[in-house]
Amino acid sequence: MRWPWTKPEERNAPDPAGDYTAAALDAQLAQATAGHAEAGATAAVEAASGLVARAFAVADVDGVPLEPRVMALVGRSLVRKGECVLIAETRADGAISLLPAQSWSVHGGADPDTWTYEVTLGGPSVSSTYRRAGRDRIVHVIPNADPAQPWRGISALDAAVQAGRLNANLSKALADEAGGPRGQLMFAPNLNPERVAGIGTVTRSNPGGLVVVTYKGTNALGASPSPTLQRFGSDVPAHTVELYRRSYGEVLAAIGIPPALVEATGVDGASRRETYRQFLHTLVAPWGNLLAAELSRVLERPVGVDWTELRAADLQARARSWKQLTDARKTAADADRIVGFTDG
Repeated sequence: MRWPWTKPEERNAPDPAGDYTAAALDAQLAQATAGHAEAGATAAVEAASGLVARAFAVADVDGVPLEPRVMALVGRSLVRKGECVLIAETRADGAISLLPAQSWSVHGGADPDTWTYEVTLGGPSVSSTYRRAGRDRIVHVIPNADPAQPWRGISALDAAVQAGRLNANLSKALADEAGGPRGQLMFAPNLNPERVAGIGTVTRSNPGGLVVVTYKGTNALGASPSPTLQRFGSDVPAHTVELYRRSYGEVLAAIGIPPALVEATGVDGASRRETYRQFLHTLVAPWGNLLAAELSRVLERPVGVDWTELRAADLQARARSWKQLTDARKTAADADRIVGFTDG
């Protein structure tokens, strides 16, 4: 089928046997990777997903109908799923829409040109809509393909599952520790218990506050000692906090984001700018190139993804590089091309 498509899409009911097999396989995979969902719910993964999604949302794609909302979804899916699928459809007015798939399955032989897709699209009032399409209508971005199954992407959490589990377990441990009872104990000697009854109780549902503990006793001089305060509750070992911080960085690094980019402290401006360049040039731009290649194949024309708005933050460094190149007797045109001031 060639571009553009004007023939109405035929909607076929999914094969019950195929759906049952897929559902059974999904259940087995879910059981085998029971810790995966928990690992994906950590702050590290959300920080990475949000950072990449926002970067994709500001990209400019050459005349392709991809809203920032859809571009952000593409970026988030590449982090969390390791792949993303869009299906091209012709609307009633002849315009082309690129719709993100909720789920999909791929069929065919070893040659990618033989692949066909069964795609599920989600909607606010319709739980699922099925489409069947050839590869000429499918934009399938796979940053990290499974060598044994090149039609399937591998997310960072699947490839580095131990790092994800470690971060998730430490995150849960810290949350449980912080969510336990905490407060202060006042040890009040020789005080009538009736006077302090009900002043404070500390439970998981009511943490914090003051609890008065009465007792009878005297000090070495035989007098009633002064009341004392003692804090109780969360006391996380420093090495656990440090291990959590390192596991957080490991998850980011596995995804391709320099950990220093999101460090709150201990990173100076020059280092942060360098990590930003690494993020842009080693993660965002390559993933954008993969998207551009897929769009070019489906739309049958050259498509580029422009990151000018993101690269503006790197303008000073690139200007210095341009000056150094021209001082080294490079032509202005060559320097423009090398540092990215012009295309080509």
